[in-house]
Amino acid sequence: MGNRSKFLSSALYGYPRTLEQKMLEDSSLSKETAKSIISSYREIIKQFPKDNVTADARYRIAMISFDYLGDDKTAIEELNNVTKQFPKQRITAAAMNQLSRIYLLKENQDSAEKILNYIIRNYNQIASEEVLSAKFNLAEMLFYKGEIDSAKVLYMELSDNSNSDITNDAIERLILIEQNKELIRGLTLFANALYLDKKKLYNDAIGKLRETIELTQGTNLAERSYILTAEILFRQSRYDSTLSVISEFFRENPKSIYYDQGLLMQAKSYEQKNNRDKAIESYQQIITEYPRSVYLQEARNRIKKLREQNNL
Repeated sequence: MGNRSKFLSSALYGYPRTLEQKMLEDSSLSKETAKSIISSYREIIKQFPKDNVTADARYRIAMISFDYLGDDKTAIEELNNVTKQFPKQRITAAAMNQLSRIYLLKENQDSAEKILNYIIRNYNQIASEEVLSAKFNLAEMLFYKGEIDSAKVLYMELSDNSNSDITNDAIERLILIEQNKELIRGLTLFANALYLDKKKLYNDAIGKLRETIELTQGTNLAERSYILTAEILFRQSRYDSTLSVISEFFRENPKSIYYDQGLLMQAKSYEQKNNRDKAIESYQQIITEYPRSVYLQEARNRIKKLREQNNL
């Protein structure tokens, strides 16, 4: 009976999880779809209250509630339920990491820091990857606050770990800090912009990036700020503004190491405006002028797709 129950709970969990994956792939899916998925997870919790699948279901409800429905109250409640009902498990540490993320975005930094330090102290044997995440999140929190040196210590510790996404992210931050170590004010503004972007305060983030550009013109940090500004505008579907920022970036930084990335943003913006010829032109420039670009294959694939569309 126990094995049958476990099989049934896993099978039932698979259905809403598949729908959720589709939701992640298709941002146009409605809030009603998100609520329907949550209802399916709640049915699993009702039928199997003590099964480990309930921990997963509560965790997924929290993520959908916060990331798609903007319901931080439900998210916090469900994550707390996971930590209370299923202590000392890997998913408990994952839930606490997400809880700290929510608190950070809600500007409750003291609670976020306490949770992260608790994970680091208590979960190394059970959930070492979540401990690495907690250390990285703690470093990010310090970075966002402008405590660059303290953040750097944690990033360096993480960079010595085995090759993982977290290690790579830490190395990227160290490169950013090292490249701009003489631009403390600019780096602090840029870090603050990253935080505002995470909070979805896009106009405020763009404002901080514009300050960074004006303060650090002609530097790597200014170039990064142009690119991030374009990415934020693109995410908001403000394609004309994206193209305007990219044009300014090209004009001010003709030899930038991010020029191919700028071309990619330009091409994607033209695509969204249904200007296929201009998009192909930008993609082709990546292929012609940047044969070693990491965006080379993507550019080739998009040109092929756009030409097929032109021939329809």
